Amino acid sequence: MSHTDQPEDTSNNPTEVKEYWIQELLDNADKAPEDIHLSDYMKVLEELQKRFLPPITNPSTFFRGQANKKWQPIPSIFRDKKIFSEDKLINEILSSQADEFRYDKTTFEKLVRMQHFGIPTRLLDITRNPLIALYFAVNTSTAEDCAIFMYFVPSKNLFDPQKEYINYTHSIKTSILSEIASLSAYDKNCLAFFFDRSDHNLTLMKQPQENHCKDDILDIFKRIGLKDNVSDTDINQSLLCKNIIVIPLNTNKRLISQQGAFILFGGFSTGEHSVSIQQLIPLGMQLIKIIIPANAKENLRKELDFIGINGMTLFPDLENAASYIKEKYDRP
Repeated sequence: MSHTDQPEDTSNNPTEVKEYWIQELLDNADKAPEDIHLSDYMKVLEELQKRFLPPITNPSTFFRGQANKKWQPIPSIFRDKKIFSEDKLINEILSSQADEFRYDKTTFEKLVRMQHFGIPTRLLDITRNPLIALYFAVNTSTAEDCAIFMYFVPSKNLFDPQKEYINYTHSIKTSILSEIASLSAYDKNCLAFFFDRSDHNLTLMKQPQENHCKDDILDIFKRIGLKDNVSDTDINQSLLCKNIIVIPLNTNKRLISQQGAFILFGGFSTGEHSVSIQQLIPLGMQLIKIIIPANAKENLRKELDFIGINGMTLFPDLENAASYIKEKYDRP
């Protein structure tokens, strides 16, 4: 997980996101940023849970920390038009480093490994641990205010199997959304064209470019694991265009130490605005944004380090351990 290497994004925040400066939720709203501590942060989280989580439910909460409050929480593949080359990027890394992926049984597992090594994917890192998210938000010396995103996930709806809010590596939804990543730009545009039609009727495709999609659409459905029955497309469209939270297999030390999970983004448009404002929030969930002023970072970093949340514990390999120890002894 690395939440600090994102390009600047000054676009407006999604309208569904409830946004607060951390001081707004403290008893002392005029508290100076330099006086904000971990205890304040935890009080804020407790206050937000009281506001937005009914006590009779059994919801889950996930967190993401970002070093700049202006950045939107979107995966790297949707930035800088990389979505146009998503399938080529995947195929090239799989071909050139086949041995690295030999134990991965699913496309999702391969995407997780790519994410681990910094390859752009449609995965967004999140964590169950709010202190780990805070580390990724404050672990920079920049003068930018940072942000924590809280995803409030409803408890499972036992009467509606479509509302499986949390998925796992081998679930059907995880498999289908992962396979979309491997589709060519042409195949994704065929899907976009098909679902843009209000009737979703293959027999009404008259134009030459439409006929190409007509010939290919059922084959695309099969390749990503959808049913052949076109009458199911309302359900399929809802699935293909939404984001889901996925709990991965703990197959590496980094995922374990970071208590990591992912938001797997749906969507198949390769247009200029391929991620809509609505797509930033997984279906049925609430997203809260807490802004932390830049002047609070140093205190929070030190306190996180004191309780053992630092680069060495969150990135448990020799390279990162060496970097942390060197920086520690370089400090004045």
